[in-house]
Amino acid sequence: WQKLRPGAIPSTHLLSKEKPDVWISPEKSCILQIKATEVVDSSVYHCGSTLKFVRVERIRYDKPWYDCLTTSEFQNIKQAYKGKLTSGHIQSLPGKIHSQRKKETIESLVGNNKLVGLVESVSNVLESKEFYVVSGFSNTSKEDIEKLIIKNGGVIKNIPGSTTFCLIAGDINRRVKNFCESGKHTVAHFTWLQDCLEKKKLVPWTPQSLAGTTLMGKSNLSHCYDKYGDSYIEPVNENDLEVIFNRMKPNVFLNRSDYLEMDLLLFKTKAPYSMFRGVHACFLPSSNYSDQESGRRVEFAKSLFQFGGGVCDDIIDQSTNVFLLDIAPGTSVVSNDVQVSSDSWQNGNVKVEIISYLWIIDSFKKKECLSTYSYII
Repeated sequence: WQKLRPGAIPSTHLLSKEKPDVWISPEKSCILQIKATEVVDSSVYHCGSTLKFVRVERIRYDKPWYDCLTTSEFQNIKQAYKGKLTSGHIQSLPGKIHSQRKKETIESLVGNNKLVGLVESVSNVLESKEFYVVSGFSNTSKEDIEKLIIKNGGVIKNIPGSTTFCLIAGDINRRVKNFCESGKHTVAHFTWLQDCLEKKKLVPWTPQSLAGTTLMGKSNLSHCYDKYGDSYIEPVNENDLEVIFNRMKPNVFLNRSDYLEMDLLLFKTKAPYSMFRGVHACFLPSSNYSDQESGRRVEFAKSLFQFGGGVCDDIIDQSTNVFLLDIAPGTSVVSNDVQVSSDSWQNGNVKVEIISYLWIIDSFKKKECLSTYSYII
């Protein structure tokens, strides 16, 4: 925006008695979708008309500035509806046609890179690819991202068009979301661009690298990824796996029959390491042992128990089956060692078997859930 100064207003801005405090160039502005009750005559404005009870419905980031309503089209609306606008929205008007040649001319005009010549080229990773930067990222400004693209052979567009390779989004703001919702362009995260420059090649898009894409893009991704973004053929790293899990619905529990059905699909029989499924166990915390080695043994047994499908309870409750200690079978237990683990055990409300951690070790070696009888303490 620029402050109004005498003689500084370009010829494209026609003013009358009512003068603005600030003005903006058309190519830097945006389109507003507005709603009003009536078009009325007015001598205050240059077009001779104004709107009554006008309000902004939304900002149309998906439309270029030159796709706005012209003054002649505005007058057509006024004449066609006799100034009344409450009966419905105007969907289309005769003469609302922009030739492809006009669009291409304007796009080529605003697509000139002012930064070209100001930055030094370092690679051709993005050669001949057109980009539109929607927003900056963290401590990296929008202009810095544009410089980065030009340095590596890319072309910056001031308005996304049909030849734009993709849009780059740093912070996900309302403007980025509008582009994603329009479905007209592929919107890639800034981290994807960083990955391309680091690997010195155009990295294929993944669900994790995109904020939004076109209908065709979604169709192409569906051949390689499931609805959560997990690849059918490529391994995933820990960070991507966390993102995939976060997309899944929480609190989805499988019962025993669900597990058996999954085993048949994956292994044609019972899974080789599922011997502890359906078993709930409570472990005396490693911090309760004066001997660090004992604590490590119990933690290791706990990991094997969970790997085998067992469920670890923080306290003993009605679902707990066994209570495990780092004590040899047949050894007497000091009651205080057990009581610190659960109030319910102190009160005698729950009956569980107190067994040695060796039950887990031996069961895991034989790939079956052994009887706890020989491991009772």
